[in-house]
Amino acid sequence: MYTLDQTTLTLISALGGLMGAIGGTFAAIAAYHSAGIARKSVKLTREAEHAGFVRNVLAVANTVLAESLHVDNLSNKLIQGYETLFAFGNRSGSAGKEGLVGGVKKTKLDTLTPLQEKAREIIDNKNNLRSQSREELMDDLIDLDGCLGQIKRIQEQFDHALLDVERQIQTYRERAITTMPTGVANG
Repeated sequence: MYTLDQTTLTLISALGGLMGAIGGTFAAIAAYHSAGIARKSVKLTREAEHAGFVRNVLAVANTVLAESLHVDNLSNKLIQGYETLFAFGNRSGSAGKEGLVGGVKKTKLDTLTPLQEKAREIIDNKNNLRSQSREELMDDLIDLDGCLGQIKRIQEQFDHALLDVERQIQTYRERAITTMPTGVANG
């Protein structure tokens, strides 16, 4: 049998230790690079998430603006409907008409206009959104969502009123047609 002397055994042990140290060094370098890549990945993920929040804020701000402009147009139709309705009733200068038209105009001025301005301010200052914190962006989203709720309530109110006014106008038209002398309706 072959036996190794003490010096050879010590040398083999030292070489094994050196190889382990070299392997550990490479493992530490790999772990350091891996941690750096992980940090970059986390940073890129946060940046992408932040960009997503900015996009969401801008999308909701644009929706607020579009919906408020739609309701603004609806309010103009409602005012026109009130004027037509009161003209059919020969009460075009009445206090009732002025009250109804004034209420629509007040809603536009007191509610719709500030919501439009808020949405336009966010859209116009979209570059500032990039520097806002996640919490500030969430606050903007919550605020804009509340604006959308207000706009939807006004839209429902105006839709209901316009439908009622159009029904009344239709009734006036039908009465006017049925009470016309026979030769006038056919032209």
